[in-house]
Amino acid sequence: MTTGNPLEGAGQQRDSGEGSRLDRIEAALEVLIRQQAATDRRIDRLTEQTEANSRAIEALAARTDANALAIADLTVQVAEANNMAVSAITNLVDVADDIIGRIDVVAARVDENSGYIRGLQTENRRILDILQQRGEQNGQQ
Repeated sequence: MTTGNPLEGAGQQRDSGEGSRLDRIEAALEVLIRQQAATDRRIDRLTEQTEANSRAIEALAARTDANALAIADLTVQVAEANNMAVSAITNLVDVADDIIGRIDVVAARVDENSGYIRGLQTENRRILDILQQRGEQNGQQ
């Protein structure tokens, strides 16, 4: 059963051994083509993921920059607040020192006046005693 090609019959005799080899090569080629297609799809997914990661990294970098600026601003605000607090505390210490000085002056005056007050109390008792004695003498007369 030839189709008119004189080499066709001769090739069929060889094809039985080579045909199975060719079939194996074609099957292996099909496997490689499917694997290549799967690899291409994986590469496409990885490329998409890499691009998404790059966008996320860019967004994080922008947020990091914004956070760094906010931290710098907050650092300045904290330093200013700290300076204000130190100034207020210094003023409070000065006021407290002034009040303590005034209290010391008042305490010294109280100490000074205590002697005068004791003297006046003693003098008042003496005068009361004298008046009481005169009253008793007038009452006896």
